[in-house]
Amino acid sequence: LPQLRRLELCHGDFLSSIPFRNLRHLALRRVSHIIIRNLARNAPKLTSLKIRGYSHLDGEPLVFPFPNLN
Repeated sequence: LPQLRRLELCHGDFLSSIPFRNLRHLALRRVSHIIIRNLARNAPKLTSLKIRGYSHLDGEPLVFPFPNLN
């Protein structure tokens, strides 16, 4: 999985446990701020992020910590 450059998933629940060092493009159908935070740590080269749904269950604001996003 570290070699992946493009990925589309229904959810990103397992993104906290796998490093995606070369991931550049990601599409998610469901995401939360916890997944975004884990993704920022595990996919440092991410340049494209497509989110179809955001789960805002715990009152945390959505912050995008991705300096390379277009």
